[in-house]
Amino acid sequence: MLAVPVGRMVNGLGERRLMLAGSVVTLGASLAFLFGSGSILGLLLANAALAAGHLGCVISQQSLVANGSAANRLDTMFGYYTFSASLGPAVGPLLISTLSGSAVQPQTGRIFVVATAMSACLLLVALLAVRPASRPDHPRPAEDSANGIRQLLRTPGLLRALAPAR
Repeated sequence: MLAVPVGRMVNGLGERRLMLAGSVVTLGASLAFLFGSGSILGLLLANAALAAGHLGCVISQQSLVANGSAANRLDTMFGYYTFSASLGPAVGPLLISTLSGSAVQPQTGRIFVVATAMSACLLLVALLAVRPASRPDHPRPAEDSANGIRQLLRTPGLLRALAPAR
């Protein structure tokens, strides 16, 4: 539900600012997990903030790749981005089991400390990121109209790509 509004934020704020905002929200969520995880409400709020921060980071990173890559290297650059983005879900369970040792139930405190450190690294990378100029063959979209989502959903093949295969 937030992807379209966050996507519009990229147009208004730019990729770097949105990546910074997403990184700050992600770090805030990590701190909330670390210090406010004693209640269900704290966990729910931290989880919602983490999801929003992650969404801002992913959309801005995808825009950076799209706007900062040469047209003949776009597929390759998205391949690199997709590979690097898939490392987290691949390495995450290994990291959790490493931090937990032989315990059946992981110690979330240690996990939250590491997650907070990783979020701080994310913020540092976002601060160092250089916003590329928009490519002339991929101009920035004009102001979004009210029909933007309807027009997007009419794109041939899009619904088939989004719907699960049967």
